Amino acid sequence: MWLAAAGIAAAAFGLVVGCSRAVEDRTARNAPSARTPDDERTDAVRAFEQSTRRALDFEHMPSSETTLGPDPWALAPLPATSAIAPLPATSALAPLPATSALAPLPATSAGVRLEPSRFVGVLRGRSQLVLLDAALSELARVPAPRAPTSLAVSADGHVFVAAGLGHTVARYTVRGDQLIASGVFDLGTEVLGVRELSFAAGKLYALDDMGGRIVVLDAATGRRLETLPACAGATQMKVAGSHVAVVCGFEHTLVVDGHVVFANNGPIWGFDAQETPAGLLIAAGGIEDHPLDRTEGSFGFIDSFLFVLEAGRRIAEINLSSHGVVTPKAVVIEGPGSFVVAGYGAPTIARVELAPGGAPHVEVTASLPGVRAIAKARGGWAGADPLLDAWVADGKAVPVADPAEAPRSTASRVGEALVFTTLMAPWNKSEGRLSRFTCETCHFEGYGDGRVHWTGRTDAHGAKVVASTKPLYGLAANKPHFSRALDPDLAAVAMNEFRVANAKSDHDPWFSIERREFPWIAALGPSADPLSPEELRRALVTFLVDFTHRPNPRTVGRRTFTDDERRGASVFREGCAGCHAPRLAADDPASEVPFPRWESLVFSDSGPLVWGKAEYAKTGIVPYVNERGARVPSLRRLYTKRPYFTNGSAADLDSVIARARWTDKGAFTHAGSEGRGLDERSLRALRAFLDLL
Repeated sequence: MWLAAAGIAAAAFGLVVGCSRAVEDRTARNAPSARTPDDERTDAVRAFEQSTRRALDFEHMPSSETTLGPDPWALAPLPATSAIAPLPATSALAPLPATSALAPLPATSAGVRLEPSRFVGVLRGRSQLVLLDAALSELARVPAPRAPTSLAVSADGHVFVAAGLGHTVARYTVRGDQLIASGVFDLGTEVLGVRELSFAAGKLYALDDMGGRIVVLDAATGRRLETLPACAGATQMKVAGSHVAVVCGFEHTLVVDGHVVFANNGPIWGFDAQETPAGLLIAAGGIEDHPLDRTEGSFGFIDSFLFVLEAGRRIAEINLSSHGVVTPKAVVIEGPGSFVVAGYGAPTIARVELAPGGAPHVEVTASLPGVRAIAKARGGWAGADPLLDAWVADGKAVPVADPAEAPRSTASRVGEALVFTTLMAPWNKSEGRLSRFTCETCHFEGYGDGRVHWTGRTDAHGAKVVASTKPLYGLAANKPHFSRALDPDLAAVAMNEFRVANAKSDHDPWFSIERREFPWIAALGPSADPLSPEELRRALVTFLVDFTHRPNPRTVGRRTFTDDERRGASVFREGCAGCHAPRLAADDPASEVPFPRWESLVFSDSGPLVWGKAEYAKTGIVPYVNERGARVPSLRRLYTKRPYFTNGSAADLDSVIARARWTDKGAFTHAGSEGRGLDERSLRALRAFLDLL
């Protein structure tokens, strides 16, 4: 499943369909009039989708922030001992107010003994911090900052958890089997969320991914020491000795101390860094360093690889997909020539050994899919697994208790596995140009990957048609799908995704899944065995309906426009809303909401307006993906969709709006050719409004 975009940006679904259309165009033009078995199968899935849609309220659909389960996201071991002073016993500790300068905790020689091999972890979907024993059984759970995606543990046992939505870092201490809130650091309102935390040498490093910076604090007092540059859309950070390394997601680069040390042809999903006498050692899990090739109707050259760099020089690259390790997010350097890698997309964990001048040795053991963070544990590895909503100990799931929440449907959980694991195409190969992959190969965490690729097609003038990948969130409200709008609904999407994902696999895409072949699916809860082809497609549709947009960090905690934003909304209404319509469903003109309601909907968590419609337009962004242009895309959550336009020719929103032109006759172009543009004040205001979508 892979998406393409047009106009300012798209939220249509799928590089995959962008991916599959070269073959589909030819077959569509020459399709026989008689119905085929696939038509009948699609109709059955479509009837299910239509029944599901009748119950949807697009204005009030809950956000994926909480509906996808507890999402255990990060895990870290606690040190065996610490020098934290014992806290007085109390039955009700009130949270401390936020402050930018907390007094350090008093020094004492009477430390609190922490059991070896204890862990702390964050539940992103519940905004909670948990304390776990050596077997990952839960000992305690306390509130954490909103939507946390990171934590860090100091050498003396302080635990720090940052808000993924917000500008605070909370500090906790461990007392026996309790987690005690012991303070809050305020990073400043200019920080909209923290993607990663790291502790080193008494300093706390907080990666502000949207702001493109790293805020460095004194870990004892919360005093800001300095601000380091990063990149907008950074996905991961490591501090190794005197070095700070960051993965820049949209640019597909790994940056150390402000300098690019590794540039890849596609996304980098996870890495580790370690300072050694020979220089900084980096191990990175990412996509094959090769342009995506779709000329044969399948996905070529998108295997998962491990790249090893030493002192800025690439010394090894290992095809992990060929060993059954797919989408490696969790990477740990055990030593100068030893690495451990867990694949999110497959139930495997690998140890890679590099001998000087020799071939790498890869030893693979069974685990569970969905592991995005690992930590050394007694006798093996512990992991955080948001896919299965579990902690992983020695390859076995330890489910996270979630008593207060309504359980997700089994179909939705199976559908999520179809997107994020190899379950959709389990028999793919990794030979030559063939690849073993998941949908997340091009949609990291359900978003885009910043890649612009050739679709394998040319237009009527012989120009190569290229496409940029976009998020999978919010598809239910945004049909028809893809920039070429060849899929009228999610039923067609489901049928096409199974077909193209399994191309070149020598297997019929209309297959069943049996538990004996995939025993880990028992953790998802399905009672049926096998899962039939239709049930699998219904599951995919169910998950894509549930996969709603997360809150926009720029609107969290707010209720009203600033003066600039209000002016920008007016500029948008006059110049942009004719195409990017304020609808709750792109294909339903009756769902368009009047201007006075924009403000309240923009500042709701779901931000439900699609800002698009189910029509084609030609706006000067060539070559066109369809003879009629491109389907008007959704502008919802623009910050997740770089680069912009179908051809990826705009690196940022400033470039997008600077190229907008209107002629005296009312014609519009995004190409920046002749016509009237916006004045500086209107440009600034429009940009402020677009940031809220």
